[in-house]
Amino acid sequence: MLMQYEGQCGEHAEMSARNAIKLAAKYGRKVRMKFNGIALTVNRRLSVKHVVGTWQRMLDARALRYQNSPAGRAAKAKRLAEIAAKQHEIDALMADLPRSKTEAIEWIAKWVPLSDDVGVKKDSHLVIESLKALGFVKGEHVGDPAFKDGSATTLKRIEYIAGQVICMLENASCVHPMVGQWAAEIAV
Repeated sequence: MLMQYEGQCGEHAEMSARNAIKLAAKYGRKVRMKFNGIALTVNRRLSVKHVVGTWQRMLDARALRYQNSPAGRAAKAKRLAEIAAKQHEIDALMADLPRSKTEAIEWIAKWVPLSDDVGVKKDSHLVIESLKALGFVKGEHVGDPAFKDGSATTLKRIEYIAGQVICMLENASCVHPMVGQWAAEIAV
């Protein structure tokens, strides 16, 4: 009977392979290693590199089988349709950039959730330049005590959020979804 070793939370494939090989060596028996739903038999003579390579090939084969299955093709078609719909919406927003600070918060509330998808193409530079043209400044009002005591005006909150959008796009090319939620709260 094979001993069993299943990868634990926080482990990566290499660590699981190393632990399974150690277990096989300690007890002089083969070990059935299971990691992320892929099971393979390990013995004490196998290297970690070999076990991880075999596991990776099995994982890739499983992914390919799914991609070529009816369910996989349907999921891909659904994802492509989702991207196309988001792209259409983001293109419409890019064609109608905000013309004032108050319009900007509504625009940001719509744009951020759409832009937070790797499948959607966005022109971050145009967004940055458009916000700056409205007078928004990167990092504006960061550390302002009015935010701690709740006395920040709506305009100050709008300036803060737009400043965060500029900062995040310049530094990370994406905006954290929370910023979109803040914008949506103000836009209401």
